[in-house]
Amino acid sequence: MAMENILSFLGAALRLSTPLIYACLAGLWSERAGVIDVGLEGKMLAGAFAGAAVAALTGDVGIGLAAAVAASMTLAAAQGFVEVERGGDQIVCGMAVNMIGAGVTAFVGAALFAEGGRTPALPREARVLPFVWGQDALTLGAFGVAAITAFILYRTRFGLRLRAAGENPRALDAAGGSVRATRHAAVAVCGLLCGLSGADLSLAQAAGFLPAMTAGKGFIALAALVFAKWRPGAALATCLLFGGLDAAAIRMEGAPLPFLGVIPTQAFQALPYLMTVVLLAGFVGGARPPAAAGPPYRREESHGCARPDVRGRESGAGQGLRALFALPRRRGRRDGNRRPVRRMQCRERRLSQRALRRGGGDRADGGCRGAANHGRYGSGRRR
Repeated sequence: MAMENILSFLGAALRLSTPLIYACLAGLWSERAGVIDVGLEGKMLAGAFAGAAVAALTGDVGIGLAAAVAASMTLAAAQGFVEVERGGDQIVCGMAVNMIGAGVTAFVGAALFAEGGRTPALPREARVLPFVWGQDALTLGAFGVAAITAFILYRTRFGLRLRAAGENPRALDAAGGSVRATRHAAVAVCGLLCGLSGADLSLAQAAGFLPAMTAGKGFIALAALVFAKWRPGAALATCLLFGGLDAAAIRMEGAPLPFLGVIPTQAFQALPYLMTVVLLAGFVGGARPPAAAGPPYRREESHGCARPDVRGRESGAGQGLRALFALPRRRGRRDGNRRPVRRMQCRERRLSQRALRRGGGDRADGGCRGAANHGRYGSGRRR
């Protein structure tokens, strides 16, 4: 009996952490490219509503999933255009996406189905059903997406460019990469994952859409991302922790505790949010976001106008990327113009040292003047 309870609790924790995993990885893709995204909640709502509405009208879960991804990616594309192309404030744009997602879904749901913003209950064939160990395909796919994200970020050229766009976009630009294209691609992946997160809420965990059914999960995913310091593995573990808190809150509702008795349900429901506040207040002081996240990147014009430094405080990873992209050639590669330049530099250094030894240091500035004159007019003959 005890083992069955433990397995049941772990299964519930996995199911409840699935939308958080997708949303947290979505924010990781966007912010590692230098685009701060606080609009995860709005894109999740758009995906949840579109998936449930289309699945209710067609009765096909596959079309519902495609509609959820399409709606979220459309909203992400609009957000990316304003932030990347037009240089809009990323925090303001993200909050606008959240308000659009909350308002439009409730309005369109009430107009289409006349059920107070809700969609009709979905039949069995229009839902994502569990098939392995009580878990559905979206839950199992979340772990695969985390592994793929880590592989792309750290093992591929595109991942290197994406991290460079967030740490040092000038280096990426100097190396021939497109900062804007990289950020647009990251924002598109963010929209795709937010759509899957919303679809899991409305097509797997529930049998339809409810207004504001995300209940702050987008902001919890952001807190998990900051606590994980923008790393895929740590983000996965943090989301599993929040999912375990959700599962514990559900199981402890109405259960008496020693010396405390029956605790109100609202106290258990507030556990994930209290954990979010604790993490943000006490454990993320050393977390440092990507150096170029926030301000828009603008290329230097051809007439040579100065541009603002968008790097801010550069982290160790940013310095490594800058060094990697800034090196014009590898060590050991021969260059025909290198040796004459080095010979000339060594010759000038020897001539300056000779001038100083000959008595140019008896005055305050005579040494430097004598070295300069000798370096300009001296014969340079070797002894």
